[in-house]
Amino acid sequence: MSTTATVQLNTGASMPVLFLGTWKSQPGKVEYAVEYALKTAGYRGIDTATDYENEKEVGQGLAASGVPREDIFLTTKLDNRDHGRIEQALRDSLSSLNTPYIDLWLMHWPAPMLKEGGKLTN
Repeated sequence: MSTTATVQLNTGASMPVLFLGTWKSQPGKVEYAVEYALKTAGYRGIDTATDYENEKEVGQGLAASGVPREDIFLTTKLDNRDHGRIEQALRDSLSSLNTPYIDLWLMHWPAPMLKEGGKLTN
């Protein structure tokens, strides 16, 4: 399958079929993987999440690729701990990724994590 294959959503938007996933991608390395995937390998879909703790570096890779932002389909996810601060969490992701918009923002986990006795639990 081609890295540039897409499907058309019912909104009319075009979404890549293949994405570069950045889970367990280390800061200091992931930005180069994102840059390479976009600039050299032809990927147009990038998937990250606040919980991966690498959104800033993913954003650096997006910028370094030279690929126009409107040609990239960017997905990130609402962190489990942020269900009580959704708007701020979105602003934080936009800032970390250094982008004016996210194409797809998913709820990473459907059960919020709550503090009980100082510990996070779901």
